[in-house]
Amino acid sequence: MGLMTSEDWAAMNADLMAIRGDNPVSIEIRRGSSTLAAQTVRVAGRKFRADTFDSAGGEQTVGTATLLGDMALDIEVADRFTVGEVLYEVHFIEGNRMAGVRAQLRVIE
Repeated sequence: MGLMTSEDWAAMNADLMAIRGDNPVSIEIRRGSSTLAAQTVRVAGRKFRADTFDSAGGEQTVGTATLLGDMALDIEVADRFTVGEVLYEVHFIEGNRMAGVRAQLRVIE
């Protein structure tokens, strides 16, 4: 387990879940043709780039955000979900899930 004890990981998990609980949203992840049961996460740090891309449906403005969830969060790269009117796509999931799950998102408007 290295320098971190199980108590350290548990304390970090409690801290991350408190942060998630400060502004939680319930999401239903779309994975291919399936929709997963609702899960609670926090989506934060939305930033937009000036890049606009042509797509099949017109233009898209793309940004980034971070997702925070508990260790059992069922999420994979390329999953998509919507919060309000904003579409998010999972771009990268950090490998260490011992204190929770952090993922980098593409924000597609």
